[in-house]
Amino acid sequence: MVKIVIDSDDIPRLVTLCVLNLPPLTRAASIVRLGCRAEPNPTSSSSLAIPAPSTRPFRDKAEDAIILFNMLIEDVQVHPGQFHFPETRPFTFIVHRRALVEHIPAPHRACAPFCSAPGSEPESVHVPWAAWGVAATRWFEGDPASMRWITTTAGQRAVTMEESIPTPIIVRDFNPHTVRSVCARAAANGQPRRCNWSEQLPNGNRMTLKVEDSVLVAGSVFKEDVQSSLPYVETMTRAEYHYEGALIDEERILGLKVRFEMLVHEAY
Repeated sequence: MVKIVIDSDDIPRLVTLCVLNLPPLTRAASIVRLGCRAEPNPTSSSSLAIPAPSTRPFRDKAEDAIILFNMLIEDVQVHPGQFHFPETRPFTFIVHRRALVEHIPAPHRACAPFCSAPGSEPESVHVPWAAWGVAATRWFEGDPASMRWITTTAGQRAVTMEESIPTPIIVRDFNPHTVRSVCARAAANGQPRRCNWSEQLPNGNRMTLKVEDSVLVAGSVFKEDVQSSLPYVETMTRAEYHYEGALIDEERILGLKVRFEMLVHEAY
C-alpha cells in the first residue's frame, strides 16, 4: 500500500506505507496478471465528489467495502524430454478494505490521503502472509465470471456464476452483520459453531453459511497450503440462466447476453 505525498517542489510521489505478503509461490510459478476492483471507492470532501442520491436510505461505506483481487498464475515447469505448454490458472481472493488499512502505520493513517511530505517518513512495514491473510481473506480458484467483467462487487457483496451454461447466479455477502444473523439462525437449528450450514429459502434459492476454512492445496503453484477463513453467506438461485456474465450494484443484479452477428462479404 502506498500514499501520495507532495514535496516542496509541488511534485507528487508515492511513498510505500505497508507491504502485505501473499502466499509464497513455487519456483516454477509466477504471477502474470494481477488486478483488483471495489465499489464504492474513497472520495475526497471537495465539491467535485458526487453525493449519494437523497432518496436512497443508505449507501455503502468505502472503508467497509470488499476488494476483489484477480490473479493469473502461470505454471512454467519444464519436464526433461517433454514439450511443455505453460498452464495459466485463475485465482480470486476477497478482503475488506478496512482489513488492509489496519496495517498502515499510525503516523500515516492519521494524515489525509494527499498531504505534504512529513518531516521524517517511518519505514514501511512488511507483514507476512500468515500474520494477516488467513483470517482476513477468502480464496477461490477458477472463478471465470469474476475475471471477465468489472462491476462484480458492490459494497460487501460479490456476484458470480458457474462456468457451464445455463448457470445459477451466485451472490456472496461478506457483511459481518449478515454472517452473524445467519449464524444465529444456524445455531437455533442445532448447527454446531464453525460449521457450514445451508437451507432452502421460500423462493427456492439456496442459502449457505460459509465459515469453515478453504484450502488451496500446495503443488505446482503454491509452496504451502493456502488457508483462508473470511466468513460469508452465499445465495444461489434456483433458476438457471443463459447469461454470459452477471453484474451487481447496490440495488440490482444485471444479467448480460452477448449477441454475435455474422458478417457476410460478397465476392465480386
